[in-house]
Amino acid sequence: GTPNMVGGGGQERGPSAAAQMLKEALRMHAPRSKSWYFLEDPVPGLGSARARDVVNHYVSDAGGVVKFMKWMKPKAYEKMTNYLGEVWDVASTFEPVIPEEQLSLPTQSASRREKFDASVHPQVNYTEALCRRWLTRGLD
Repeated sequence: GTPNMVGGGGQERGPSAAAQMLKEALRMHAPRSKSWYFLEDPVPGLGSARARDVVNHYVSDAGGVVKFMKWMKPKAYEKMTNYLGEVWDVASTFEPVIPEEQLSLPTQSASRREKFDASVHPQVNYTEALCRRWLTRGLD
C-alpha cells in the first residue's frame, strides 16, 4: 500500500510504523497472547489472505443474483468485480498483529459444515472451544 496516505509523512511515522509499535507492545506485555479462530468462520477470513475464498464462497451461493446482475447491469457488475479485486489485493497483504492459532469445531458439527459458515462466528462458539481445549490440554 501507500504508507504516506494516512500518516502524511514518511513510512517511519506512518500507519505501518504504528502497527509495528502495537505488535511490539503486545509481544512485550503479553508474549503468549494468541488470536484464536475457526477456519470455517468467514469474519476473520475477510480480514486475511483468505478474503477471496470467503467472498467467492458467498458469491457462488448467490449465483442467480450475480448472473442476473451481470446480464441486467453489466457496468455495475464490472465496477463491483473491479472493487472486489482491489479489496482482495489489499486484504492479501494483511498480517496478524499477534500469532494466530486455529481452533477445531466439535466433531459432530464439523462434518456437516460448509467451507465457511457464519453461524460459527458467535462468541459462545469460541468460548466453548477454548474451554474444551483448556480442560483437555491447556492453552499453551
